[in-house]
Amino acid sequence: MTGVRFREGGFEGRCEYCRSWWPLEVAYWMPRGGLRRCKACYAEYHRLKERGRSATEANRELKLANGRIAYRLNRVERLAYNRRWKAANRERVAEYNRRYRAERRAA
Repeated sequence: MTGVRFREGGFEGRCEYCRSWWPLEVAYWMPRGGLRRCKACYAEYHRLKERGRSATEANRELKLANGRIAYRLNRVERLAYNRRWKAANRERVAEYNRRYRAERRAA
């Protein structure tokens, strides 16, 4: 679990793998598993494992899939951050572009 927050219904924990928020109840978490993954992620892990993939491959596939989802979800915030940074550092960007073009012309 990477975080805990309070909502009207009670406390919620964030799954380390799928990044979803789940109520802190036994129906959603596996206490003997260390509260790192929700039950849905455990089920996915075991499904992949039963299909013949090793545990590390299943973890890797799950993390990659979740990373792609998070990347797509955070696209708007990332683009806004990049625009703010470029606006605040116009001189650095212009200097970099000048050097880059000069190096490419010489080649």
